[in-house]
Amino acid sequence: MNKLLGHRIKLFRTRKELSRKYLSQELGISVHTLTKYEQAQREPNIQTLTKISNLLGISLDTLTCSEFFGYEILCRATQMTLKQYGPPDNINPF
Repeated sequence: MNKLLGHRIKLFRTRKELSRKYLSQELGISVHTLTKYEQAQREPNIQTLTKISNLLGISLDTLTCSEFFGYEILCRATQMTLKQYGPPDNINPF
C-alpha cells in the first residue's frame, strides 16, 4: 500500500476543510472506504483518484506526488542554500 498517497489525500482534504463524510458522499463511497484510503489500508482506482483530485482542486500529479516531489526538493534546496550562504545579495556567483 502507498502510505504517502493516503497521507496526501487526508492532507489536502483537511486543508480544504472537507469532512470525510462530505468527500465520501461526493465520491459515492462510504466513509469507511475513504478512511481506509487515508490510512493506506486500501488504494483507490484511477477513476476514484481522478474524482478525488478534482474535488480537492489539485492535479492528479500533485495528489500522487509526481509534481509535488519536484517542488519539495526545490524548496528544500533553496532553504539549505539560504542557510549556508545567506540572502541572494550575499552570494557571489564567480
